[in-house]
Amino acid sequence: MAPRRTSRGGQPKYSDLAITLCLTLRVVYGLALRQTQGLMGSVAALMGVDIAVPDFSTLSRRSKGLALPSAKSGARTTGPVHLVVDSTGLKIFGEGEWLENKHKIKAKRKRWRKLHLGLDLVSGEIVCSDLTADDVGDPTALPDLLDQISGPVDKFIADGAYDGAPTRDLLATRFGEIVEVIVPPPKTAIPSSQSVLVPSIR
Repeated sequence: MAPRRTSRGGQPKYSDLAITLCLTLRVVYGLALRQTQGLMGSVAALMGVDIAVPDFSTLSRRSKGLALPSAKSGARTTGPVHLVVDSTGLKIFGEGEWLENKHKIKAKRKRWRKLHLGLDLVSGEIVCSDLTADDVGDPTALPDLLDQISGPVDKFIADGAYDGAPTRDLLATRFGEIVEVIVPPPKTAIPSSQSVLVPSIR
């Protein structure tokens, strides 16, 4: 709900944040205003929340002159980074894709790239990124990602692809032994021969 206004005039029902959220989802999913209203109503119903949803005319009227929040420089916290790292495959579209669609032929080889991203959980900011060939493993791309981080990292979270001593040793070398590594082992992982003598908490 919108905060109570202290000046004269009508009282708005919905806050700027609520209108911004609706319009953002409209752009993301390419919806019309009426469809946006229906989407928000469906989300509220699925969540079991009894809350009013802006109608399409309100969204249209309030969108005019709506001041969107801008990214402030230095908004990221100055403390240690809680780093989450993952990667995803990206398919490259080009002339080969156009010819495949036009002539209904199967391409002999599809071109892919892998996008590696590092996110700071505290600020929600992407602090490092790298685009590599699809055959570059996640641990191999990790040193270049860490080179982009200037501050300390006290927590590292990733999936099982980063499990292993090379990742732990790299993080300990870069940020010290204090860094907390949270990496679930893959399903095929087995204890090493030294796990009984030198157990690891990571």
